[in-house]
Amino acid sequence: MGNFKRSILIAITLFAASFCFAKQITLQIVQHDELSDKVFESSMVVEDELLNGFFDNGFIVTNSPASVSASSLQDVNLFNTGIGDAYEGSSEYFLQIKLYYNAAQSSEKSDLIEVDWTLASAITGVTIKENTIKNKYSDTKDLKMLSANLVKEITKAIKA
Repeated sequence: MGNFKRSILIAITLFAASFCFAKQITLQIVQHDELSDKVFESSMVVEDELLNGFFDNGFIVTNSPASVSASSLQDVNLFNTGIGDAYEGSSEYFLQIKLYYNAAQSSEKSDLIEVDWTLASAITGVTIKENTIKNKYSDTKDLKMLSANLVKEITKAIKA
């Protein structure tokens, strides 16, 4: 009878241990603003909120440095570099977030008007889901709400 209890205990321990492994995701922020070559504070707020949000949802999160892009060709180059880094870092997923700012304002206080995101498998390179969100985000509260919604939407895409 002692061996039976020991076997059950080992089986339960192995079953519970299988749930202890977290998925790893690599995040890349790409800022689009034709008149600026530096990353805005608002882009860093979005990045920070996304990192915290994914961590709070049980992911191991790493990130590539936030970058400024002026073209879709540069976006593709950044994506390819980022997904390669994610693969080398043993991430399961790569997430590129493109933030588009109002070019007419051309300052650190520019409104965020569009967010594009692409979620891909870092292992196969296959795109899992893409989406575009158009809105006007102008203050930190708006950016935090946007980030929380992105975390929910992307987590659903990963679990699907």
